[in-house]
Amino acid sequence: MFTAGTRPKAPNLWQFLAGRCERVYVHFDRIPIDEVLRSISIYDAVGDGPTSGSMKWLHHRFELKDQMLEKFYFGESGTSMC
Repeated sequence: MFTAGTRPKAPNLWQFLAGRCERVYVHFDRIPIDEVLRSISIYDAVGDGPTSGSMKWLHHRFELKDQMLEKFYFGESGTSMC
């Protein structure tokens, strides 16, 4: 178990497969390929440096993931969702 507002150590693959972890939270976000291609082409059109549109798009997705984890573990009001 863990304290609300703290991020626990993730189980390794063996612990997960052997059922030694209490909980596993999984979030899936389906992104249509048309949206991906459109977003990448928009980033490419901006062309503000050597970074490709796909790299910028991927970086943005990681930012969204980090925001989601922040809300999950620490909540918007300081309370954990887990």
